[in-house]
Amino acid sequence: MKLGVFTDPHYSSQTVTCNTRRPSLSLGKMREAFAAMKDCDLILCLGDLINDCGDPADNRVKLAEAAALFHDSPVPAFCLMGNHDYDAFSRAQFQEITGQLAP
Repeated sequence: MKLGVFTDPHYSSQTVTCNTRRPSLSLGKMREAFAAMKDCDLILCLGDLINDCGDPADNRVKLAEAAALFHDSPVPAFCLMGNHDYDAFSRAQFQEITGQLAP
């Protein structure tokens, strides 16, 4: 089995955080990662799909945009909740928005 793994995209609408991180670019980077893993049998994100930007509505939009990559993937793809995901969402909210079972 060939497994594609990535972690900590921290997607958000924020342009720059921590002086060097560019979370607004993460969706494009995740698209590139999914494309690079097209020959895998399974794709797994180990968490921190989003970065809490302080706006719950925007957090929901960003999580839904990121989750669309998992739904649209021809390869089965799953995401675990990371601490940043838990900062913004309950398990039930994460599951509702992403369709992913939150551990």
